[in-house]
Amino acid sequence: MKALTLVAPKKFEMIEKNIPVAKDNKVVIKISKTGICGSDIHMIWATGYGAGTNFVIGHEFCGVISDPGNSTNFKIGDRVVAMEIDSCLNCKYCNSGHENICDHVLDGGPGIGTDGGYGQYVAVREDMVRLIPDSVSDILAAMVEPAAISLHGVNLAKVEKDTNVFITGAGAIGLFAAACAHVKGANVTISEANPKRIEIARNSGFVDNVLNALDENISENLKKIAPAGFDAVIECSGNKNASTTGLNNLRKGGNMVLIAYGEQPDINVFNFVNNEYHLSGSLFFTRQEFEDVIKLMEEGKINLEPFAKVIKMEEVQKTLENLEKGIENEIKYIIDMND
Repeated sequence: MKALTLVAPKKFEMIEKNIPVAKDNKVVIKISKTGICGSDIHMIWATGYGAGTNFVIGHEFCGVISDPGNSTNFKIGDRVVAMEIDSCLNCKYCNSGHENICDHVLDGGPGIGTDGGYGQYVAVREDMVRLIPDSVSDILAAMVEPAAISLHGVNLAKVEKDTNVFITGAGAIGLFAAACAHVKGANVTISEANPKRIEIARNSGFVDNVLNALDENISENLKKIAPAGFDAVIECSGNKNASTTGLNNLRKGGNMVLIAYGEQPDINVFNFVNNEYHLSGSLFFTRQEFEDVIKLMEEGKINLEPFAKVIKMEEVQKTLENLEKGIENEIKYIIDMND
């Protein structure tokens, strides 16, 4: 099979690898589409994680079952999507519905601990695989994983009907969080610095207010929208100024959730304590949230396909270079693994 692997920091090459075999509790998926995640860029491509080892990254993918192994739940040809979490499902976290923070969550997940979706085939734990409804396209299915990450952050922020939510950053996770918050009936405000992404957010159909993060009057504009502060703030930018702006515009007793990795917001402890703010990290998603996203897509309540640009495997290297240069600005890049 063809696969992309890092041979040095910021350098992908195409290699040939053996197709994995289904054994133990794993099934083999022939991959149709794979999404490029922000972590693929910032934490792997830029650092050269696994370079020179023929390791295959990629944890946002969909495809069809090519080898069901011992499975009684899947058959050859089933359209599926998979989770990258490798939770034990037997510890205190897993047993309380927090499998996303299991001590083993990263152990052997595809694209993290074992070969992933930048190859044409992948072996995945059967219990982390879910069927794709007929109404959900491959492009949309490849975005279930990032949308589940967004939904988890929205849930942690306790977003519900009429919640006034402020999202910092209109990349994939921020924009998908806006879509999930909108489905819950929230009033959504988002900030972004990139002009193209500002325009995409404005035309999304599920964002009520879009603000330029570089506007020196952004705090004044936020106060016009939510004079007493926002009920919830979801930080998806990884930018210290943006996260600090979010925290400073949180209402008393409000919830702020950090999804993006980046510098922490400046915290005035006096104000933080007196306003009884609630600050939370957000890691991955639960299996239920993953399934909830699939259901929302099946029902047509969130359609993220307009925000995707499909590229070939051969175009990944150039695309990442252009992203770093600011030439590429699409929300989500999807690799066609069969082209």
